[in-house]
Amino acid sequence: MRSLSEYIITGQDQLPKYELAKRAIMQYIADLPEDVDCLPYEYEMEEQLKVGRRSVRRALEELRKVGMIKTVRNRGSLILSRTPSSHPEVNDVVLNGLRVGMVFYSDQDVHGPTGYLPWQVSDEFEKRLNNEGGYVTLYNLRQLKWEPKTLLDSLRWQKINWIVICKHEKFTDDFFELMAAAGIKVVTVENDISYLAYCSRPLYSGIDFVSVNHERHIYSVLCSHYEDSDLLVYCQLLDDAFWVNARADVIKRFANERGIGFIYQRADVKKPSDFPSHDEYLDYYKEIGSECIAPVADELTQYSRPLVIAGNDHVARGVMDYLHEHGLKVPEQVRVIGYDNIVNLRYLNLTTSDFNSPAIADALFSLLKEYLVDPESHRAVSSGRIVMPVFIKRNTA
Repeated sequence: MRSLSEYIITGQDQLPKYELAKRAIMQYIADLPEDVDCLPYEYEMEEQLKVGRRSVRRALEELRKVGMIKTVRNRGSLILSRTPSSHPEVNDVVLNGLRVGMVFYSDQDVHGPTGYLPWQVSDEFEKRLNNEGGYVTLYNLRQLKWEPKTLLDSLRWQKINWIVICKHEKFTDDFFELMAAAGIKVVTVENDISYLAYCSRPLYSGIDFVSVNHERHIYSVLCSHYEDSDLLVYCQLLDDAFWVNARADVIKRFANERGIGFIYQRADVKKPSDFPSHDEYLDYYKEIGSECIAPVADELTQYSRPLVIAGNDHVARGVMDYLHEHGLKVPEQVRVIGYDNIVNLRYLNLTTSDFNSPAIADALFSLLKEYLVDPESHRAVSSGRIVMPVFIKRNTA
């Protein structure tokens, strides 16, 4: 990663030092890898930019005003956006007393680290809004069994004009049309950027979105950590979900660019029921992992640095169990990475990735403030934010 010293601006002595520092930091942020989400400490920037601490602090204050960073005690300056906000006046928005809604379908009825994206995001977003005196009303429509008109009546009663929809594919066009007609601003949270290619609804006029770019994240992780691999194996359920092949294509492209072997293993395992018990669910995914890796297990021994990429942590568990049962050591002989950072599998010390719920919440917070600057003009205009997942390197790869 390049040093800030490489971004020092010369030949513009007429500009204040803080302005030169600000421009250097902005260019530095634009060039940072997507998985880097914080700036160096102030004393490091002071040394690298060859300016005083006051100039560094003034530069950071300017970047906070345009929504590019926020400062967190004991963590430093966190990057919120790679570009300045087109609405710097968002910092003057008052959220005290404001109430917004978060709407989703879920079988889970508890908060906490459940691994289910809507709950994680609602927790993080609620913290941010509460800190500024605002409130969030949660609507789990699966449990409430409400029709859209019932939801609309509740939104009106609570004077809510801005809502977040998690997993929008559960909602019909009629739902979005009803909200638009009632003047309710809708923001969708897409758990995979592929939705924007396969489903146009998030791009309807007036609907904002926050989306997670898993494909770019996977490619970045492979480039940063696994260039030394000589075989890549992608294990996943035989599923027609568009994101499955999208991720496989990214892994295949990485392999082809480097002349690395690539194997795409898909298991056709029947789900035990629509709502399986916990044990059935674990056995189901364990079987997927075992069926994926069994046909290629012997081939893995022919390579010095094979890497198995599982569709999620449960599949990775099935892969690891099979390898262990057949005498192959992880990570000494075969490296394994999962996905989703599933809570009840963390005892595996599995290298994995997780939805960046704090970054999603920050993006929602930014969209909310931009909307509140001028609700009437924003109601018919769409805006979006792209968020990267977080790579969690543990013991298995």
